[in-house]
Amino acid sequence: MHFCCLTALLFFMLSLSGQLFAEDMDDFQLTQSRFHLGEHKPQEKMGEDAWKSVHLPHNWDNSLPDQGGISWYEITSQLDKKPSEPWAVYLPFLNMNAEVYVNNELIGSGGSLADPVARYWNTPMYYLVPQVLLRRGENIISVHLYGYVNSGSGLGTVYLGPERILKPKYERRYFRLHTTFIVACFFSLVIAIVMGLMWGLRRSVTMYGWFALAAFMSTIYLSNHFIRDIPFSRNLWESIFHLSIEFFTVFLTLFVHRYYGIVRKVFEKTLFFLLVV
Repeated sequence: MHFCCLTALLFFMLSLSGQLFAEDMDDFQLTQSRFHLGEHKPQEKMGEDAWKSVHLPHNWDNSLPDQGGISWYEITSQLDKKPSEPWAVYLPFLNMNAEVYVNNELIGSGGSLADPVARYWNTPMYYLVPQVLLRRGENIISVHLYGYVNSGSGLGTVYLGPERILKPKYERRYFRLHTTFIVACFFSLVIAIVMGLMWGLRRSVTMYGWFALAAFMSTIYLSNHFIRDIPFSRNLWESIFHLSIEFFTVFLTLFVHRYYGIVRKVFEKTLFFLLVV
């Protein structure tokens, strides 16, 4: 039991480790952008009054409260010469999903931009740029982004640079923010199954059952960080996610009570009542 608790704690901390590391790459970052909230084709020209200048990272909660939907970012990069080696576009952060264009040509997409939108809020994007697209002088990176209202939507700093420099940065960030959650989710599910089997063999030891349920709720919570395509509406998915946190708290509390022999029936009934309410 101690081993299971320590394992769960270890992978919970591991899953959060991605939040503790910052990008330290300044030579290829692009922080100035034009922004348009609404749809248009990248090949079509719009008047200057349709755009506004923003600084990246750009958080809609601060600058566009109570607004969401399709948007466009246009980021300009000046190159002294045409690159002689493979280059890429790297987006460490975006919310919720995006397509990326270079000089009006699509180079990569995260998937659906219609509800239910593919979920890239916790996953960086990285796309190689065909060498024929880059040129000496002005190059325009267009990011076609869908964001939800008041949900931390927006775009982080954009990077355009050599593959040999950007790809290792992308892979490390992807591991921290995506892979660690998959690993943690797998171990949480294994723990839930093992504890469930132990409770099935020893039904009188209810702490096994409560711990199994807590671990299963943890599995649902962790899966929210890496599942991209959901089979139903975002509202239903968000409800399940938030309920998993609440049930995890209750089930873990009941496990602790059983483990230490604490008897607080009124308190436990109150917890279940609050869940129902």
